[in-house]
Amino acid sequence: MHQVSPDRIGGKFIYLILLVSFFAVMATCSVGAGQVADLQKSKQDALAAYKKFTQDYLNDDWTALKKDLLPATLGMRYLTAQEINDIQYIKAAATECRPSWWPQTHSSSNISFRATIWGRSFMANYMPSGMLGVQAPVGIRNGRLMVIVSWQPSLIDNPDPLPGKLAKVHHLTKGNMGEAIVWHELGHNYISVNLPIGQVIQLYEDHLLLYQHLQEFYADMTSLYHGSPKARLALMLLRVPGMRMNDSSDPHVRASLAIGSLILWNVLAHRDQWPSVHLPGKVPATDVARNTILYMYTHLAPQLTFREDRHLREYIGKFIRTRGEAVLRERGTVVLPNGLQFKLMVAEDRQLKITRDNWVKAQLKKLIAAGKTDKPDATKVSSGDKSGKSSGKGSGKKGGGIGGLIGH
Repeated sequence: MHQVSPDRIGGKFIYLILLVSFFAVMATCSVGAGQVADLQKSKQDALAAYKKFTQDYLNDDWTALKKDLLPATLGMRYLTAQEINDIQYIKAAATECRPSWWPQTHSSSNISFRATIWGRSFMANYMPSGMLGVQAPVGIRNGRLMVIVSWQPSLIDNPDPLPGKLAKVHHLTKGNMGEAIVWHELGHNYISVNLPIGQVIQLYEDHLLLYQHLQEFYADMTSLYHGSPKARLALMLLRVPGMRMNDSSDPHVRASLAIGSLILWNVLAHRDQWPSVHLPGKVPATDVARNTILYMYTHLAPQLTFREDRHLREYIGKFIRTRGEAVLRERGTVVLPNGLQFKLMVAEDRQLKITRDNWVKAQLKKLIAAGKTDKPDATKVSSGDKSGKSSGKGSGKKGGGIGGLIGH
């Protein structure tokens, strides 16, 4: 019988072990590669769902937002901490933008519903009308000032395009305008829900002009915070004609300039955080702050990025929560983050305006030198009237017309 040497048997055994190990490693690599590919696809799908969810929010597409919530939530394990936080932010913001009582806002009949602004609830007594929007006190009940609010119910959630050049650039609808108006009128209640009735009545009777200016300031701040991204744009652009005409006796104008000053400070101080916001490449010859605000509003990109819109809303919210009542206590004094002041009452604001204009002028010069503004000879298509004058005739306070409010 032929005998095989032990060494030869050992060599074959080692070869067999190596061969088996090789195929095992190859199989493991194949499985590992497959797992890596699956993981990469899961991350891509999660990122796509996140982007779709944020775009739904920016577009005010509430139906799509509700549908896309599940895939966005399921993919959170593959997202960054910031992206996860964004999804949670949108869920909370959407609840504030579209609360359970929202369907009541387009009722064609008188109706009362409990609304909430800035975390405080109150009874809103709504009466439909042909006016763009109005709020008026009607009496006192249980130690609270009773008011009525009114707007055109046909505007609410209306998908028809809003007329005007500014509206066309930003793809705004009549529903976006209607939403801005609803939150504005409800925002008039900031004073009555935050002060004892005695102080509210004293403010109304003894300081009516100041009361009216404060009302408009809180109303617009409420709309900017509680409204949707499109409603925020609608409100800002709604104020352009008034700021151009600059009627210093109009509380809407003074409030919009105060808020514009707050926004302008943030853009100038944190320029790189606002890629969709343009600044003039030449310092305005007069009314530096007001004309820079107008340029900023009328040269916005068609849509703010999600990061910009979130920053704007949180900035407004933080101001009201930390300084909102101080504006009331300090008789309409809005303190900018750099310490400069804006007084809602124009007679008290003249010297402060000079200081603000000088500061804006200095900041603009720095940004122009750094190449962070538009070119002086830019031919960019403005979303507003290049003449600097409003072509809109209606004030929006009475009647049913909304043409002209967003510029032609």
